[in-house]
Amino acid sequence: MKPWDWNTWRGMLIIPKLVVGLLGLALWLVPAEAYAQERTKVTLDLQNVTLNDMFEEMKKQTDYDFFYNAQLLRARGFVSVKADNEEVTSVLDRVLPGVNLEYQMNNNLVTIRAKKADPQQEINLVPIKGRVVDENGNPLPGAAVI
Repeated sequence: MKPWDWNTWRGMLIIPKLVVGLLGLALWLVPAEAYAQERTKVTLDLQNVTLNDMFEEMKKQTDYDFFYNAQLLRARGFVSVKADNEEVTSVLDRVLPGVNLEYQMNNNLVTIRAKKADPQQEINLVPIKGRVVDENGNPLPGAAVI
């Protein structure tokens, strides 16, 4: 083997690059997995903010994306929330019922929507029968009571 033989040098250069590359990959994968596991908790101290602001802050601290109708959130007003390294689901369970919203999680996507009416809380409609009359007691044609 000649010291200037390119094939010999090329082979010797590839091995260290391969070893360094594999070590780098291993070091990159381990912290990424640990990091992803920790990105489900938030620390919040928010006073009188919009729900949009709250979700934006939660998004910054986690791997979650939030999907919602901005107009729906504006109609809900302002919230205050305090959480110290608390699970996102716990914060949502605490805050959303107070503004008549609910959430659904699918992987890293959190969908926010108006709370569905509870069938037990629905108002029972009672039929009312009667006649609509004028001051003289004559029936008013086409009148209806809703």
